[in-house]
Amino acid sequence: MKWPEFRDRARAMAGYLYAQGVRPGDRVAILSENRPEWAYTDMATQLLGAVNVSLYTTLPPKEVSYIIHDSGASVFIVSTRIQLRKALQIYEACPALNRIVSMADLPEDTEDVEYVDMFDAAMDSGFELYEEFEDAIRANERAVKPEDLSVLIYTSGTTGNPKGVMLTHRNCYINAYSLIAHLRLGHDDVEMWTLPMFHCNGWGGVYALTGVGGTHVVLRAVEGKAMYDLIENHGVTFACMAPAVLRTILDYPDKSQHQVTTKPRFAVAGAPPPAAFIDRLENEL
Repeated sequence: MKWPEFRDRARAMAGYLYAQGVRPGDRVAILSENRPEWAYTDMATQLLGAVNVSLYTTLPPKEVSYIIHDSGASVFIVSTRIQLRKALQIYEACPALNRIVSMADLPEDTEDVEYVDMFDAAMDSGFELYEEFEDAIRANERAVKPEDLSVLIYTSGTTGNPKGVMLTHRNCYINAYSLIAHLRLGHDDVEMWTLPMFHCNGWGGVYALTGVGGTHVVLRAVEGKAMYDLIENHGVTFACMAPAVLRTILDYPDKSQHQVTTKPRFAVAGAPPPAAFIDRLENEL
């Protein structure tokens, strides 16, 4: 996907969301693993001056219900049938929620549910809807202030119910700029998304790499062969990960069968990687 298509898809989703009544400050929730759809849906919320509420895919329905209710999300976008089942289960408990959008095909017993839209259908209508509402959407975009709320990130709730951490547009901008400067991100970088985009909004990496016009290579599940295939075939130069993911890369038994032509930079967080990991990384990849 080229950047003009990414822009057009973000605008199409913005058109659909605007037609659903999403306005500045409204919450749009996303429950999805890494996908291009996650990234341009997030950008669509920013175009509207709305707020992205991103949820962990591993959350049980009870915690999903709490976050959707607490945030006041009016639109809930989900990826798979498993996530759709969660959304359907908690719908009645969330009075502000008026629309569920599913990337997955609907099970037969939900095909007639009036408050569920298919993601592809939403996008198809969104292209025309953006043209219809373009002046209003652009006016909202221009009216966004640095101190306006951009993202709600919910904590794990280890000491009680999850808490919504409020990030402004300035917070997100400064974080993205810090990543660009500290990790030396540039237009030629190719990032492999081993880090979940839903985890603290990918540490701000979605905005950082998009800001410099780099290349996003999306990985949905952490598997050794899948990661080496992406590194080999797309010339990956950068990735963010936890030590457990780094171990998966290091312990992949068939890495010698891959022709890796780049020297990827890996940012590791969550816990300090063992010194032996760093030594192996420098010598084996």
